[in-house]
Amino acid sequence: MPLVISPKEHIKNFCLKRFIQYNRDWIDQQVSEYGAVLYRGFDINSAADVEEAVKALEPDLSNEYRGTSPRNAVNGSTYVFSAAEVPSHYPIAQHLEMSFLPAPPRRLFFSALQAPKTKGGETALSDFRKVYRDIPKDLREKLARKKLRYTRTHYRKGANPLFTNDISSLDSWHDIFKTTDRSKVEEIAAKENFPVRWEGKNKDVFVSEYQSEPFQLHPVTKEPVWFNHAQVFHWTTYPSELWNSFKRIRDIRLLLQCGKAWTMAFTTYVVFRRKMALTVTFGDGEPISIKEMGIIRKTIHRHMIFNRWQKGDILEIDNFATSHGREPTYDKGRKIVVSWSSALTKSNDPV
Repeated sequence: MPLVISPKEHIKNFCLKRFIQYNRDWIDQQVSEYGAVLYRGFDINSAADVEEAVKALEPDLSNEYRGTSPRNAVNGSTYVFSAAEVPSHYPIAQHLEMSFLPAPPRRLFFSALQAPKTKGGETALSDFRKVYRDIPKDLREKLARKKLRYTRTHYRKGANPLFTNDISSLDSWHDIFKTTDRSKVEEIAAKENFPVRWEGKNKDVFVSEYQSEPFQLHPVTKEPVWFNHAQVFHWTTYPSELWNSFKRIRDIRLLLQCGKAWTMAFTTYVVFRRKMALTVTFGDGEPISIKEMGIIRKTIHRHMIFNRWQKGDILEIDNFATSHGREPTYDKGRKIVVSWSSALTKSNDPV
């Protein structure tokens, strides 16, 4: 993973579209089998080029985003966005896009308009079918029995990235829903099937709390998949991801950032007992322990794959099987963009 498809001779964008047109069924089979397909060596130079190629792969794209990483639309396109508007040295843990929602996107499409020149910056992948199989049986059974509870909190103004470890707090609910009208937010929430309540002195703090299954059956292969955001929204995750990246890249700046992150996380979430903007617990409210999260994180990292970006790459991901994340880098020239398909409602069938 991923399967790499490259041209022998014809690198133009229309050649890629023609290849997709004549091999769509075969491509779908490969995405289901491998979990991800990388198109490399084609002449992709702009967001418009990316959108044209992605539309050939998936005509039914969406530009509605309810995730937690701030992102902006890229000029010259309708369905191409910056992958994450957070400092490049922030690692983003492995996750299935919007897996905490009732209906996440079916496919994701990343592309490198400018590849990082220094170490790090990969969009790493992990097979969450293998993660499900390798999680210890007792922890897997506990999750299946108790399920997960998500509590999502957003304010009128997002947090400053210089003073928080919590990427999910950077967007306000105004940013997420593209409106300042609470009634419109409630309409969107009702349409997308998640609960909303308003808290705070002025009733202007968005809160959504609900239970979710920790696993899903793949919609095509019916394989069980580790399908949740528990490993992303835990107070130990950000410093732990920095530590793992330091061990792999050996950049002393990551070690220093890791020390700072551990200090801030311990002070914020242990000493002052504050909660992350998106908090995940077991369904009965029991916190996921540091030991349990360590087991989950180690299992995910055991299956992680790192591919160096090349300019013009397009990476198609099965979002119901393969996770993605971002490795930190101090190369500020890195420019990765993303598109996503329309949503597919989770089955929530027993696994």
